[in-house]
Amino acid sequence: MEKMKSKEIQKTQTEIFSTLDAVGIIDKWYYHLQLPAELRGEVDVDCEEFESAKEFIATHFGITPQQSVFLIAIFIICNDTDTEFGSNIDANFRQIASKLNMVTSEMFKHISDFDDLVKKRILNTDDEINKTRQSLKITQYVSDCILLNTPYSEVENKGNRNRLSDFLKKQKNYINKCSRRSFPIERLINYIEENYKNLSTQFPIVKYINELNISTYEKILFFETCGCTTFHDGKIKVLEMADIIFNDVMEKKQFMRNLATGESLLVKEDLLDIDSGEFLSDLEVSLSEKALELYLGDEVELFSKKRRDNNVIAAEDIIARQLYFTEESEDVLSEFESMLKQDNFPALQKRLKEGGMSVGLTTMLYGGPGTGKTESVMQIARKTNRKIVRVDIASVKSMWMGESEKLIKKVFVNYNALVKREKICPILLFNEADAIFLKRKTGELRGAENALNAMQNIILEEMENFKGILIATTNLVRNLDPAFERRFLFKIRLSNPTPKVKQKIWADRLPRFQESEFEEIATKFDFSGGEIDNIVRKLSISEIIEGTIPTLEQLDSLCLQEKFERNTRRPIGFKLAK
Repeated sequence: MEKMKSKEIQKTQTEIFSTLDAVGIIDKWYYHLQLPAELRGEVDVDCEEFESAKEFIATHFGITPQQSVFLIAIFIICNDTDTEFGSNIDANFRQIASKLNMVTSEMFKHISDFDDLVKKRILNTDDEINKTRQSLKITQYVSDCILLNTPYSEVENKGNRNRLSDFLKKQKNYINKCSRRSFPIERLINYIEENYKNLSTQFPIVKYINELNISTYEKILFFETCGCTTFHDGKIKVLEMADIIFNDVMEKKQFMRNLATGESLLVKEDLLDIDSGEFLSDLEVSLSEKALELYLGDEVELFSKKRRDNNVIAAEDIIARQLYFTEESEDVLSEFESMLKQDNFPALQKRLKEGGMSVGLTTMLYGGPGTGKTESVMQIARKTNRKIVRVDIASVKSMWMGESEKLIKKVFVNYNALVKREKICPILLFNEADAIFLKRKTGELRGAENALNAMQNIILEEMENFKGILIATTNLVRNLDPAFERRFLFKIRLSNPTPKVKQKIWADRLPRFQESEFEEIATKFDFSGGEIDNIVRKLSISEIIEGTIPTLEQLDSLCLQEKFERNTRRPIGFKLAK
């Protein structure tokens, strides 16, 4: 009966906790212990939750609850320290005692617990003879089990001595020694060549690299990037690495240039993402989505959160705004928004697939400047709870030959990877798309024109097999290449606002006035919604600076200043009399 009860508890805990959840609960308890007695009541801690977390860790690793307390204390000490490479640092009895709010001498009563953890290879020690002075650290396998919430296997922990994580840790140590010139680079190269071949091909990333004929230098860079991804921001400055691993200046430059121009197999095989910067010395690399999946497998999402793209806009971060359009534009946008609602979109894609048609929804919003194209996409994303992946067109145009094509390909690769991870399909937004979707050049082309044509061909090919939601906006629809017209399923024109619509926009932006008061201004000035927003901002600035309530006369004056003066140049030459 007791055994059945134990299994039942274990099952419940597994559903409630992950290893990192349990670590967080135990760490909160440690923090509570370190507070002065009079402040402990201010911290909300749950004794039962703490006991459950201890039991969870104990069950996960086959140790006692008391040992689980020591294990997590050491894990937190190691990973809270600003180190070069995660848990590659020791924790001594004094540090452990301080974490647990104990006197150091009390720790000696538990030496048998630490001995047991060392025997099980859960902990490593630097001194098995002098027990009281030994430093302890968690084995890399156990650290991985905690970080990745993976099952612990005692057989695997004891038997697999050629783990990828151990290889990465030792390579990092060698690189650090080489950077301090206390270690010849030849020792690092020999280590890689001798130990890499012993790595198990059970790791998909090792198996994949084995099939590529890459140099030892490329292996060093790639596996250093893997290690950096696990414990840091995932980016490697190539110049710093090249300074360490190359003695010859010309070899170093050629290595960096091969990466920047895409000649390296690591780039050709889409294993590294390249951030070229303005100069070769700015070159940075990080693991591509493909390499991340090979390296981390099912846990790729855990580390993708560290690499959040600045161009991804969450629906909850979009500020609600009321937009006004002509009746025709309003109806089309409303219908489009309805398609993207999560109640409708999956069913829509299913019907298209059953009919043997493309399931992607590609849409072009076009119209004059300030007609609300971009803001419409934002508001639709907010209402349908979809993320927006905003393409920075300037950033995909590179000075390096062939790099722009890789960058535009990467846009779609990263978007497709995000689609797989998200429950609700995000929107891929090409804002002001005329900068890249313009008519292709023919005849004798220069390098930049060739690159642009190649980028357009990649986009056209990707759109042909697109499975998500792509929206593009443009003010210059006549400049677009005709090949793109067929690729867009919907073409939505947003007209300039009529006087009646402009009157509503003015009234919404300046609620202190009556809507009827804007009738004359709406008729007198032919402004877009964006231009009206500009004028309202200037009126607000004037109110803040002068401390007076704006009047319609001030508004009229600002309206007169909004447009650039045109056709004011005096004619050159003489004017003949009639």
